[in-house]
This record gives sequence, structure tokens and C-alpha cells, in this order.
Amino acid sequence: MQNFAANSKEENNTIDYLGFTHYWTKSRLGSNVIKRNTRNKAKIRILKEFYLLIKSNRHLKLKVQFEAIYRKLEGTFGYYAIRGNFHFLSTLVYKARLFWFRMLNHRGGRKRSYTKNSFKDLMRIFVLPKPRILYKF
Repeated sequence: MQNFAANSKEENNTIDYLGFTHYWTKSRLGSNVIKRNTRNKAKIRILKEFYLLIKSNRHLKLKVQFEAIYRKLEGTFGYYAIRGNFHFLSTLVYKARLFWFRMLNHRGGRKRSYTKNSFKDLMRIFVLPKPRILYKF
């Protein structure tokens, strides 16, 4: 059996495993606990995947684009929605909206398809899932 400290980065006692960075910290009550965040390489990979998904589907109808983005978000939430990782999930939803807004404005040769206000109206029709924590271990 290997020692935890031998596998971790000695300077900050973290370990990257299964797409998460695990680290020791203090809880609100002062006891030692292990917390988990999405690994930085995984964050970059996920954001790139969202960007490429939206970019490669920008020629499709809005409903098809929305369904693809929604499924991708739900799948990502299914794995990464653990306690302590809410900030990444909310950033992911924000970035997905931002990527979609930009890609909708880069299609069809028109200068701008959507303004911020018209995109907000579109977001009332196509509601993306809200980030939520599914696993509390």
C-alpha cells in the first residue's frame, strides 16, 4: 500500500485522481476533511469540448443546438457534481451560454444575429440546466 504523501505533490499535499484534485483542509467546525475540486486539466478539456460542440453545431437549428448543449451539461453534472465543486459547475454553465452567444453571432454571414437582450429572450425559451450538487460524499 502506498503512502498518501508519496503520491501527492509535497508542497501542497494534493493528489489528482479520477478527474478531481483531492486535498486536505479544515471544515467550518475546525476538523480536518478531504475536499475535491475538478482537476485543472479536466477543466480545460471540458471547456474545449463545449466550445467545439457548439462551434461544430452552429449551422443546425436552435432546438438541435440546445438539446446537444443540454445533454452535454447534464452528463458533465452527472460526474462532476460533488460537494465543493459548485463553482466550476456554475462557471461551466456561464461559459456554455457565452460560447453559444458568440457562435450564434458568427453564422450566416450576418454581422450580428443576436444582441444581449435578444439572447436573454432566447434563454427564456431554451432554459439550460442550473448547476446542482448530486453527490455529497
